[in-house]
Amino acid sequence: MTGPVTPEPPDLAEPFEAVAVTLDQEAGQATAARVVSYLYTHISGGPWYSGTAFTYEHVPGLARFDTIPIVRIAEGATDYQREMVHQVVARINRELPYSLHLRIGEDAPALQLIEDIPDNQLFVNFAPRTDWADPLKGRPGTLAQAQFDIVHEFDVVQQRHEKQRQRAVHVWMESEHDYGNVELFSILMHELLHTLGLPGHVRQDEFPDSAMRDDTLLYTLSVPAIDGAALRAIYTRFPNGTEPEDVSATSLGPWEDTVTNLAGRLDTGGGPVSFGVRQSNGVSIPWTRGSAPGDPTGSTLAENPAITGSASWQGGLLGFTPDNRSVGGNAVLSVDVATMDGRADFTELQSWPAGEAPGAFGTGTQWNTGSLGYTISVSGNLMRSTGGDTGVVSGNFYGRNHEGAAGTIERSDLTAAFGGSR
Repeated sequence: MTGPVTPEPPDLAEPFEAVAVTLDQEAGQATAARVVSYLYTHISGGPWYSGTAFTYEHVPGLARFDTIPIVRIAEGATDYQREMVHQVVARINRELPYSLHLRIGEDAPALQLIEDIPDNQLFVNFAPRTDWADPLKGRPGTLAQAQFDIVHEFDVVQQRHEKQRQRAVHVWMESEHDYGNVELFSILMHELLHTLGLPGHVRQDEFPDSAMRDDTLLYTLSVPAIDGAALRAIYTRFPNGTEPEDVSATSLGPWEDTVTNLAGRLDTGGGPVSFGVRQSNGVSIPWTRGSAPGDPTGSTLAENPAITGSASWQGGLLGFTPDNRSVGGNAVLSVDVATMDGRADFTELQSWPAGEAPGAFGTGTQWNTGSLGYTISVSGNLMRSTGGDTGVVSGNFYGRNHEGAAGTIERSDLTAAFGGSR
């Protein structure tokens, strides 16, 4: 028996030429002062608000995993729930250096007790709230809960307990709730950020752009800039067990408030699609942007009556190498809408010196072998790689009638984003 057949990429001539490319400096959304204030709130131990009628607190200090944890989805999750976990993990990974990316392991036993979870593992369990092995499961309206197993010790000098490290985590998700796509993504991302070293909630009037704000949920399909910057600071600047009083601009270290942004823009006929890579404080962060499919709101690629057979999106790729050389090339995405399997192919990949934007074909030098290719799977309006070259592809479809597509590629030798028009 053979597996699903994915369409061959169409023979297209230089679709990259349709991309408007810019390379410039812009003000960052996460200044050193904001990052320090934000992190202090989380490391302080609380008390934190969760809505307007509930507060909680933890032992003070930074408790993250010693090594990047393995994410495991508990047995019994639906295909849709699994896909959303994959997509949230992919978005979080965009905010971290490639060497610090989370990976998803084999399925976990359902309803596992926190003390039985192996070290440096993060279980995600979709189950009715009445089955959760967590003391807060009875709080009315609770849709998700991150349960921590934190190693801490008593400081005899300061006469207080202090966190040392995160051993394991269990994220409980209410399986009986009828989630919307953005709602489930936002809640799941919020809980996973809790587990990675952001246990508290920040004041909504001070950080309205954060997914960790204390009043109302921020509905989003990406990690906000301030939350991503905090993750990078936690895993690249501060040692485990950092105490609240040791969080400062000095301990954060040199921090650039400006961002180098390599961006591309395509007019798809259904609204523009933008994509690119931001470089800040030694990390390249890929991003995409476009309007969500609609009519009806939230309609999926499979439900679009205007698309049958094999559909293709063509455009370009933009990225940075680890030594800051820019990379550009063709991007072609093909999907068989009957099976929701497809390909993402990138050809004529060339590189240019650091500080120089990709130019016309032939003006750069060949990057690597000059091409990359991946098989992909589509669920709803989201895509992710299932095989092919080394690296991870993830992305979205955009535009009222899915006229646009954009995504990211992350490898040890390239961080890139791509976009295409149908």
